[in-house]
Amino acid sequence: MDALRRLLPPPGTVRILTSSSLIASVGYGLYVTGSAVYFVRSVGLSASQVGVGLSMAAIVGFLASMPAGLLSDRLGAKRVTVSLMVLQSVTLASLTLVRGFPTFLVGMALLGLLENAANVSRAAMLAHALPSDERVGAAAYGRTAVNVGVSAGTAFCGVALQIDSRPAYLALILGNALAASVAAVIDSRVPERERERVRAAERPPAPPRTIDLPYLAVAAMTSLSRFGDLILTVALPLWIIAETDAPRGLGAWLILLNTGLVILLQVRVARGAERPSRSHALVRLSFALLVLTGPLLALTVTTATWLQIGLLVAVAALITVSELACESARWSLRYRLAPEHAQGRYSGMFSMGSTLPAFVGPALILALIERLGAGGWLGLSGLFAVALLLSQVSLTWAERSHAARESAGIAAEDERQPATTG
Repeated sequence: MDALRRLLPPPGTVRILTSSSLIASVGYGLYVTGSAVYFVRSVGLSASQVGVGLSMAAIVGFLASMPAGLLSDRLGAKRVTVSLMVLQSVTLASLTLVRGFPTFLVGMALLGLLENAANVSRAAMLAHALPSDERVGAAAYGRTAVNVGVSAGTAFCGVALQIDSRPAYLALILGNALAASVAAVIDSRVPERERERVRAAERPPAPPRTIDLPYLAVAAMTSLSRFGDLILTVALPLWIIAETDAPRGLGAWLILLNTGLVILLQVRVARGAERPSRSHALVRLSFALLVLTGPLLALTVTTATWLQIGLLVAVAALITVSELACESARWSLRYRLAPEHAQGRYSGMFSMGSTLPAFVGPALILALIERLGAGGWLGLSGLFAVALLLSQVSLTWAERSHAARESAGIAAEDERQPATTG
């Protein structure tokens, strides 16, 4: 019971935010696997048409990142998040009316915009609702809840896939719509910190430059650690079936191992990540562990079955610890390196800078292992070694830029203070 109690977020704002993440992720788990099957088997679209729609959603979502952040700063992150979640619920419900490719494209584009914009505004809402020393912990609880929720939603989705009927698929989509509505209601209960709201109003306006290059570089370089997740979910299942004698289902079992470890360990690993030295060390650890995965995977070509299984489990564990470490560091860097009065804009920038793995990761990883075999894994290790070095360069650059901006802000505030006379 004590171990279970430690997994629960503390009462108050953190628990409200975590509850919203849990509900929304259950809906996502219902939708993410079953929606493609619904559009193919029930609506009558081809698999390639569904792929085009998903790509369009990703592109539109990418373009929505910065505007969503700016709106969050201007109108309030909570108001923007609740509004986006309500619109997302309506859009999801409207997908049940899709009858052809054109309306599908419109629906997916709108859904991609709303989903990514809501992710940006939700991150800003967390920053607006909590003091700086509580944000990383709250994000860790939220990620744990997301893993629990997606797992539960995916399990229910499996039942619908087994039934394989239009009503079953419609239930998945409407279930996600309902979850988005409930999450919006929960988000509306997130308290706003009056002191932060007043302080933000008194701050000088954001600098005219739209893009903070050092900050964007940190987002992009540290996001390369997410190639590990793509290895686990995309490449390993194919590699296990094509190149090893391990059980075919091992790929799915390794994903379950990953999910379980994230649920159990994410909050613990995130402790102390608010400190710059700790966050930098976590980034180094993350990429160092990913460097080790390449040689281990290359060995699976020539070893006995039992050793292949052991190596694959070890790789999954290394990828998971790498994921836990770098995501913890990224939360710290996302909030700490951003000006307090522009958390929304910088949240959008961080999201925009983190899209590289999603855009190029699957194609790059699969091309390397398909053309080079075991050598492809060694090539990926080389890429991770380069990413380790580049991430440290970007962190140094961003820390110096942040320190200079803070010093300039303090000097400007001192100049605005009324002079005193003795």
